[in-house]
Amino acid sequence: MLRQGCIRAVGVAVLWSSASRSVHITSAQQNLTRVIVKQPFYLSAAFLLKKAIWRIKMATPPYNHVTQVGDPVLRGKSDPVHPQDIRTKEFQDLIQKMVGVMRKTGGVGLAAPQIGVAQQVFVMEFTEKHMKGFSEEIQKAREMEVVPLKVFVNPSLKILSDNQVVLTEGCLSLTGFSAATPRAHEVEITGLNEKGEPVTWRVCGYPARILQHEYDHLQGTLYIDRMDTRTFADLQWPQWNEK
Repeated sequence: MLRQGCIRAVGVAVLWSSASRSVHITSAQQNLTRVIVKQPFYLSAAFLLKKAIWRIKMATPPYNHVTQVGDPVLRGKSDPVHPQDIRTKEFQDLIQKMVGVMRKTGGVGLAAPQIGVAQQVFVMEFTEKHMKGFSEEIQKAREMEVVPLKVFVNPSLKILSDNQVVLTEGCLSLTGFSAATPRAHEVEITGLNEKGEPVTWRVCGYPARILQHEYDHLQGTLYIDRMDTRTFADLQWPQWNEK
């Protein structure tokens, strides 16, 4: 038995057959009621919010904050710096901005893309204050040591050890998360310092981890690309379970 029905709508009528499951569109100019549908409030509010956001004046790099995952600058390969530009006021100001943001956020390293600048430069520093955040046992196990402020421009990184060390790692550009991440135990980095002078540093342990993390930023790589995905965690996860 063929069952038929009709759905009334503005401008068209839909005729369907449950037996054949075919759909036919017929003219519905007669006996139709014109219906004006009001836009739901939440859609209107979303539209107004979108317009307001577009009116907001966006900051321009170099930022005073750390860019977050999703920002395209974190996923592109950074451009080399012309050696003659290193001593310019503009580039020196960039370095100082990076150091300031790193220290303000409590970081141990910061790459230029993390303040919105796609250039091959990063800074690192591991202070006594950072050391005091770990027990002596952990300091020894992770081969931590105080590292004064260092600047690397146009760096090249060479892995010197096949030995991989897995430690929990975080990033200022993925605020609130961490994961177990493997890194080479020993590396050698070459490049230019903040004065444009050639530098080479061979290091192992925790400083080597920092170097690899920051160097990755210049390649558009984040620690989440290297992590053990099963260990990825929200550092505040217990709070989500509180009543």
